[in-house]
Amino acid sequence: MGYNWLDRNLKWVYTAPSVIFVLVMMVFPIAYTFRLSFFQWSMSAVTPPEWVGFGNYIGLFKDPRFWNALYLTIYYTAFALAVETVLGVAIAMLFFRKYRGANIVKTLFLL
Repeated sequence: MGYNWLDRNLKWVYTAPSVIFVLVMMVFPIAYTFRLSFFQWSMSAVTPPEWVGFGNYIGLFKDPRFWNALYLTIYYTAFALAVETVLGVAIAMLFFRKYRGANIVKTLFLL
C-alpha cells in the first residue's frame, strides 16, 4: 500500500502553522522597529512621522551615553554569564554525587 503526500509529510503539516506563527511574531516587530528607526516621531503627537534617514543613528553613535550603556551592557552580560556558568556547573556536580537524600534535594530544587 503506497503512501500519499500527506502521510509522508505529516510532521511538516502539523508543525508548519506554529513555526509560521512564531516567525511572524518575531520578524514583523523587528522589521517594523527597524523601519521606524529611520523616522523622527513622537507617538503622543498628532503629527505624522518625519523621515530623517540615518540621522537617528548618527546621533546615537555621537552620544557618549550610548557608548557607556553599551560598555555596561557587555560588562553585565559577561559577568552574568560567568556567574551562571559557574553556579550551573557547581549545582550539576552536586546533583551528580551520590549521597543520602539526593533524590529529595533534586526534587525540591526542581520544584
